This record gives sequence, structure tokens and C-alpha cells, in this order.
Amino acid sequence: MRDLQRQPRPRVTTPAQDRHIRFLHLRNLCKPATETAGTTVCNHGRPISPPTVRSRLRERQIPARQPAVKVVLTRRHRQACLEWARAHLRFTRVDWANVLFLDETRYNVSGNDGRLRVYRRTHERFSEICVVGRNRFSGGSVMIWASISFHHKTPAVVIQGTLTARRYCDDVLQSAVLPLANENRGLILMQDGATSHTARVTRDFLAADHIRTLPWPARSPDINPIEHLWDILGRVIKRLHVQNVVELQQAVVGE
Repeated sequence: MRDLQRQPRPRVTTPAQDRHIRFLHLRNLCKPATETAGTTVCNHGRPISPPTVRSRLRERQIPARQPAVKVVLTRRHRQACLEWARAHLRFTRVDWANVLFLDETRYNVSGNDGRLRVYRRTHERFSEICVVGRNRFSGGSVMIWASISFHHKTPAVVIQGTLTARRYCDDVLQSAVLPLANENRGLILMQDGATSHTARVTRDFLAADHIRTLPWPARSPDINPIEHLWDILGRVIKRLHVQNVVELQQAVVGE
């Protein structure tokens, strides 16, 4: 038996109402669909539903998306970043080759970076193969410090406990950075505005050994290239399926 062609469901809004919905959300991009639905009347004299609002917006290629998150910048922050960019505009490849990019990061034993997805059917939510085990407190963590430049790299340093300014000078700068700086007197350190990096103890330590630092404006974009190294290392550690802090530390130092 041949299936007859069915008529589509009639639209409850007119083209003028569709334009009105579009203009409302273009004027206020954070306006919820429920609010628009409550103030818009359809052809039958009743308020339209929120799915109808979302459907009309999708027809105009205006789907709902999560907003991007950024650091709040004041006029003073923007001016400082602009002045820094202008001051280093003439930095050549040789100049940047002398910059030592350093940073520290933390890895968890059972942390999730948000990239994990499971494809399952509706009734398989709590199936064993669809459930990922996770310790309540991430199973412990390891903080690691490292630095890279165009020509050099320092050994990775595992930070035990909280990274204070004194510990940063004794365990990191003294053992890893100072030998490299003595061999390359033109070396420039690039570090962010962490408290351990900007403390007076750290500044006095660097000044005593005549080690220069690259000025870094507050709340500036994190363009440190070592961040790519942290991401690659995190993916490798994730594939190793470490079970405890000891295995995590061995994996971090070994890689």
C-alpha cells in the first residue's frame, strides 16, 4: 500500500513574527528563549513555546552556543598589553631564541580534561563499559616545572608541596636555571605573574646572578609556548592509565 504524502505542520508564526524574534535576540544575545516565548503571541492568540523560538533562530543560523570565557580587562590592562607589544615589536628571531620559557603545571591521577566521550544507547548509562571510575579527590596529583627555549631545555623538576618563593629559588632556579644562565649570559627568562615568580625573594635571587626577565603585563594572554608541551604530556599520561601518584610521577619525569 502506497504511503500518501502528508501535509507539514502549519507554522504558528508569521514572517513578521519570525523577524521580530530574530531582532529581539540580535539586540540581546543572552536573552533566553523562554522569555521571548512568553511575550510573543502566535496566530491562534496563544504564546508560542520556547522550542519554536529556538527553531526560528536556527532557521536564521543563530543556534544557542556556550559563550567564550575570557579574563576581564580594564583600560589599564589593555594599555599595558599594547605598550608591551609595541616595545617588543622589533624583537628578531635571535632575540626570541635567547628567551627561556618556563612554567609549572599539575597533573592528577584520575583527572578528566573534558575530552572523554562515550557513545551509548539510552538504557546503557550505568553499564560497566560506559562508566569511568574516578577517585573523589582525584587520587593525588604531581606538580612539575620545566622550561624550554629555541636551543635549550632544562630537566623537569617535580615540586614537592606548595611552590613558595623560597622553594622556587632553591629547588628550581638554583638547580635548573642558574647553570644554564651561567653558560648563556644573554638568556632572558619568561615567566608569568605567579606569586612565587614575582616575590621579592625571587627578584633578589635573579638580580644577584644578573639574570634578566622578560616583563609580562598583568592579565595578558597566555602565549607561553610551553603550554603546548603540557597539553601533549597530558595526553601521553592519559594513555598510560596511571593508578597512583608514584606511577604518575614516574610517567611525568620519564616522558
